[in-house]
Amino acid sequence: MKKTLKKIILLGACVLMGFVCGPLFAQELNPQIQKGIDCHDRARSGDPKNTDALIEECLKTLEPFTQTDAIACAVYGSALTIKASIVVETNAIKSLEYLDKGNEFIDKAVSMKPDEIYCRMLRLENGIEV
Repeated sequence: MKKTLKKIILLGACVLMGFVCGPLFAQELNPQIQKGIDCHDRARSGDPKNTDALIEECLKTLEPFTQTDAIACAVYGSALTIKASIVVETNAIKSLEYLDKGNEFIDKAVSMKPDEIYCRMLRLENGIEV
């Protein structure tokens, strides 16, 4: 019974996310920003042998847009937190630096565009995963 209830709640949350975040994907994004988001999403999907290269590509692609585009800024910050999880085993200090910097970018994105649900959801996801 508990497992069924958890599945129903999870399914409901996913449907709600689709309704809330769906309009974001309906709007036209700069192709470079979309490329960075694609790299970020593929890196998060868990392909361990390509994660580092995908994150580096994401960071390189999105960095020029972090001052002007809230979504690019949030995804850039999220990519830094993913990078933190990659280096945590070899360099814990560097990992904390990436984590702090990533969170700063995500918070900056939310302050740039407070009504942007995608930025807030990304901040929530990163907070839960940490």
